[in-house]
Amino acid sequence: MAKTLQVLDTEYSADSVEWCPHDGYQDILLCGTYQLDQSKDTQEDSSAPQTRLGKLHTYKLKQEQENQSLEHVQTTDMPGILDIKWCPSFIDSQSLFGLVNSIGQLQIYQLNEDHKTDFVTSTELGEQVLGLSLDWANRVHNSSDPEISCSSSDGHISICKFHQGQLKCTSNWKAHDFEAWITAFNYWNTNIVYSGGDDCKLKGWDCRQTTSSPIFVSKRHSMGVCSIQCHPFKENVLSTGSYDENLFIWDTRNMRSPLAETKLGGGVWRIKWDSQKSDYILTATMYNGFHVIDASEFSDGKLSVVCHYDKQESIGYGADICYKHSVDSDRQDTKIGDNSSLNFNRTIATCSFYDHVLHLWNFSTSEKSQNKENKD
Repeated sequence: MAKTLQVLDTEYSADSVEWCPHDGYQDILLCGTYQLDQSKDTQEDSSAPQTRLGKLHTYKLKQEQENQSLEHVQTTDMPGILDIKWCPSFIDSQSLFGLVNSIGQLQIYQLNEDHKTDFVTSTELGEQVLGLSLDWANRVHNSSDPEISCSSSDGHISICKFHQGQLKCTSNWKAHDFEAWITAFNYWNTNIVYSGGDDCKLKGWDCRQTTSSPIFVSKRHSMGVCSIQCHPFKENVLSTGSYDENLFIWDTRNMRSPLAETKLGGGVWRIKWDSQKSDYILTATMYNGFHVIDASEFSDGKLSVVCHYDKQESIGYGADICYKHSVDSDRQDTKIGDNSSLNFNRTIATCSFYDHVLHLWNFSTSEKSQNKENKD
């Protein structure tokens, strides 16, 4: 069952929402936006490059008895934001996140004691490009100087290292003929980087080797590949999504064909594996809202849609699951790969574009466990 808790106006078009994963800050939510500058000066000069304005909103989740809501903490003006990702773990006791923007930068920020964001450092991804996505390498294997993979509108992938408060780009290569919509690490072997582009190709790269050629190219998606995420709790499991409306689950040891697939009725712009060790997946499904998928039986080729959240009327681009447990008791009950053993209860944030709206909602189900009890 899905229940809308709150609806907020983000002013500019919203395309990214990210919950903080760090202990003590898991009630912090970021929302990134961007919008074309429609000012008079811009409209009069048709030769001027398009300027994209952005706002970074910071919210804090409030819990009063059984009611949850978001409290606004801060809004920061900046170039248009295309993607945000929190560093999976503290770095030198700091809670950090990265974002890529419309002027081709990767920027790093930190969260201060007042839950506000402070700029740390940045680096350029290229000239006259948009930064489109990023991913941190240290989701499974902790690192004090993690790598960050970024994709950009010129089809390039960049690998940057964050070390002692500074960013250094260590490699950059042409990965796709058109926009490189998405990049992601194999969290279990971070020498491997995946990328997806508007050329309809999913590619894998081994950064120990020359990046002049990929280690595989998949054309299984029939349209642009725009979302990739490695399973953070199960090795050799990868999920991908595309404008072709398909969600695929792969065994990374055999990328010839997916293990499981389902069609979601909208382009799969973002994929988020559940942050609390279950096999549920949240997707931002563009023109068809947002979906929660039960992937516990993906090895048997089965993916089941357990929730379709369709309360937002514009393009769904951003979606994330809160790391903070909605129900404390399911901390002990959760078992990796056994969704039937828990009462799935999650706080979710999603955002949509042209209507510039952020939704806070809750999804819960105990149906599977009840069915299991009835069978027993």
